[in-house]
Amino acid sequence: RRYDFTIFLSRAIYQLLEDRLSHVAPERFVFIEDGQLELDDVQVKIFSVSHDATHTFGFTFEQAGKKIGIATDIGFISPEAKHALAECDFLVIESNHDEHLVQAGRYPYLLKQRILSKKGHLSNKSAGEFIADIFHEKRRLKFIVLAHLSQENNYPELAYVSVEKVLAEREIEVGRDLMVSVALRQQISERFRIV
Repeated sequence: RRYDFTIFLSRAIYQLLEDRLSHVAPERFVFIEDGQLELDDVQVKIFSVSHDATHTFGFTFEQAGKKIGIATDIGFISPEAKHALAECDFLVIESNHDEHLVQAGRYPYLLKQRILSKKGHLSNKSAGEFIADIFHEKRRLKFIVLAHLSQENNYPELAYVSVEKVLAEREIEVGRDLMVSVALRQQISERFRIV
């Protein structure tokens, strides 16, 4: 309501939220599905991610030979997601939880199983493994932002150290080979420049 920007969403999500969105002018909505679209000179690729919510997507944005990827609310990295994100220079990836904290935490058993499932959320370890895989395959990746951290089952330092450890085991040094940052809840991140 406070910001005058275009809202990109699937028709299914719009229909679920239609009552809450009735105050928004119809011309502000752009309906999306898997595929591609162009925004000025930016190529946008939209791909489905594995999550238990309706119509969840990941995105890549490519301009002037540089590519940014974003994938959160992703239970695991499907071949489609890996293909879409493989050639990114900059990646915002979910690093939602520490598996041990989830198991030892106070959540009910079924919620724990949902979080840990392929339709749940990506763990710190899985995020690190995926980052290492695409780093070694393409050697393009330079910046990582760990995002969508669970307030209950993770904290910024743990996410960072967990991913750093996985990368070190795969002979990738944070600070030398690539930069890793953590997106904090309710805060705007630092600015990044991709050259």
